[in-house]
Amino acid sequence: MKQSKIVLSAIMLVITLALLVGCSRSGQGEDVQDYPYDIEEHESDQLEEVEEYIPEQPEDIVADSQENPSEITPLLWLVTSPTGQTMYLFGSIHAGDASIYPLPPYIMDAFNRSSYLAIEADVLAFERNFEAQIALTLGMMYQDGRTIVDDIGEDLHQAISQMFEEHGLPPAMFDGFKPFLWYQTLLSIALEASGLMAEYGLDMYFLHVAESRGMDIIEMESLEMQTEIFNDFSLPLHIFMIENSMDIPLMAEGIALLYDAWQRGNKQELLEIINADYDDMPDELWEEFNNALFIQRDIDMTAKARELMAEGRDVFFVAGLGHFIGDGSIVYLLRQYGYTVEVVSPRG
Repeated sequence: MKQSKIVLSAIMLVITLALLVGCSRSGQGEDVQDYPYDIEEHESDQLEEVEEYIPEQPEDIVADSQENPSEITPLLWLVTSPTGQTMYLFGSIHAGDASIYPLPPYIMDAFNRSSYLAIEADVLAFERNFEAQIALTLGMMYQDGRTIVDDIGEDLHQAISQMFEEHGLPPAMFDGFKPFLWYQTLLSIALEASGLMAEYGLDMYFLHVAESRGMDIIEMESLEMQTEIFNDFSLPLHIFMIENSMDIPLMAEGIALLYDAWQRGNKQELLEIINADYDDMPDELWEEFNNALFIQRDIDMTAKARELMAEGRDVFFVAGLGHFIGDGSIVYLLRQYGYTVEVVSPRG
């Protein structure tokens, strides 16, 4: 049971904790005047400008001061477009524990005011789609007769295999999978060691609540798309990520540190933790990693968020916190487009 649970977690938890809070190493916040990337150059062709819907002047929907039973203050933003449409942005963490529930009233009030849930990927729908699961799994496997040894070498393969065996995982069952699954499995082991579980992640929580209420769920991306991004990493980047994930106690400590910072919603502290995580990544690998996981994706999700607001949809948008903080984030981009983005305070 433990083996199958960890393997399933490795396959399903495609959105990693590295993805959760990543940002530019040089960025210290989203209030920088000179945007470092060309928005028009990266913006997807299919996300054209749409005629903006102009609603009646909305009332102030920043949550009133209420007691927070769990005493956590995760980051939540209220976006207002130049023509008055609004949307909530909630910075998620993809794993957690029972201590953060029930969520604070200021978060649930914002969710309750919304008619749509926007999410990076609808994992619940994916779990019910057997054909999609098979396709995704096959996409993570070699199809040309090679094995992981051909990519990472015998020495690294042996070192990781020993770690898998120590955690009750037979390495042979992974040999046909590409490097990303090996990295993801190491992360899943570290996640288990940290005491957190994907089942308590905020994405899963809001998906379950939205389904129970019959809310419309909007996928901003998909698990298939995200898996393709990881699979397309260069081999040097794959090897770097694997080698830097082999210290399980250190990884678990880092996950716990991030979780604590997320609960307190301290942007500066989160940025410092994240930047420290990426300090030892060579510049050329960082550029590849950042371009694939953040720059293009944040531009695309920003364009979709603008479309949803222009259509007049009242949306609660949940994404990994790293997509909302730092230079070039969705919050940063929306401000560049003239949208007002303010942090919703738990104390009004």
